[in-house]
Amino acid sequence: MANDSVLKTDPLLDVFGECTPPSLLDRPFIRERILRYLDGIVDIFNGQFSDNKNLRLNRALLRESVESCICDIYRLKFFRGIHHEDNHKRAAFFMVWIARIKPIQPNMDSGLHESDICANELLAILFGLTILDISPKWLYTQYPTYMRNMVYLLHFRACSPEQLASELFLLDQLRK
Repeated sequence: MANDSVLKTDPLLDVFGECTPPSLLDRPFIRERILRYLDGIVDIFNGQFSDNKNLRLNRALLRESVESCICDIYRLKFFRGIHHEDNHKRAAFFMVWIARIKPIQPNMDSGLHESDICANELLAILFGLTILDISPKWLYTQYPTYMRNMVYLLHFRACSPEQLASELFLLDQLRK
């Protein structure tokens, strides 16, 4: 094919290599990054939801969320020519993938509370805010409806990570 020669000489391929999940996820530095993100999310889950016996964290789904996010970020970097994603993009992509795959699973034997239904979205927001070093308490105190709107957006709407990154950038600017 005519495009094959173009792809072989594309400098972005030298920087990022292939963007398929196996080629990305098998790299040692990516595996280390995955473990670091998994630990961070588990810490947030344990801190926020440990008293809630209606919910459990499915580690396989959590790993799928993190791996999907990392692959998606690398695809964006490859196709857009971005050499380093900023924290706003990273936070947004994690928020979308955690909310999409839903690693927090309800215990169907017990009654669910309304807040249990949106636990994945809350986990996604808390992890995204952690990446941005924004205090959830500060955000809720300053802009209480913002948190509700974020939960709504992640739960009920298909959300573009790039649009969410722009919104998180503006939120970050408000804080400074």
